[in-house]
Amino acid sequence: MACGILAAVVTIFLLPVMGRMFQCFKREENRFARTVFQSGVHFGMVHGMFLSVFVAVMGAQLADLLCPKGAQTVTKLLQGGSALIALAALSAYFIRLLHSMGKKYPVLIAACGADVSFVIFVAVSIGKIGVLSYVYGGLAGASVLCVLAGVFAYRQLRVQPDWLGTFVVPVGAAGAAGLVCLLLRRVLSSFLGSLAVLLVTFAVAGALYWTALLLLRNIKEQELEVIPGGRLLAMLGQLLRVF
Repeated sequence: MACGILAAVVTIFLLPVMGRMFQCFKREENRFARTVFQSGVHFGMVHGMFLSVFVAVMGAQLADLLCPKGAQTVTKLLQGGSALIALAALSAYFIRLLHSMGKKYPVLIAACGADVSFVIFVAVSIGKIGVLSYVYGGLAGASVLCVLAGVFAYRQLRVQPDWLGTFVVPVGAAGAAGLVCLLLRRVLSSFLGSLAVLLVTFAVAGALYWTALLLLRNIKEQELEVIPGGRLLAMLGQLLRVF
């Protein structure tokens, strides 16, 4: 549920991008619609990866707030399933696009593939790892859903993915942010409570994460026109002399 709520937040953040893309299709501005689509995938990856890494690293503090009595088990569940945040958000983005374009069969194929993957994984592993099999099974199903829906969406729009800018750089930056979270967790946990550690770590790591993406020029100026909060990022980019 915790990962699902965070994935929903990322999905809601992408709704304005989706609306902008459909407006472009109605105006027959197909080229700009593809650019907007790429921006949505990019920022879904940017937000989803940061939250996934944050939950994985700060799982113990989150578990302490969510379920103190079973904190050890909940920590394992959060760490094992944190990648669901990015995968679920991107899957929802791709599926909404396909469904809105009337492509129901690709959505059905992707959903069936995800269900089959989940059932097979759980059936094979539940006797070995117990309740964690549901987490890893969900991760396997979400991975299949995201990959299949993504392939269908990209083919439908006839767009070539920007592997480096859209996927590799955000993953690397999120990994670096995870190291910052780990360091802050070790320093702050000795004299602050779990909630305070989470808030401080999220603020500091998030600020460094976005600054790193801007300095790496991973965020293009034209993308800021189609995403919520683009003006604030543009101001930060100007202060850093990126734009």
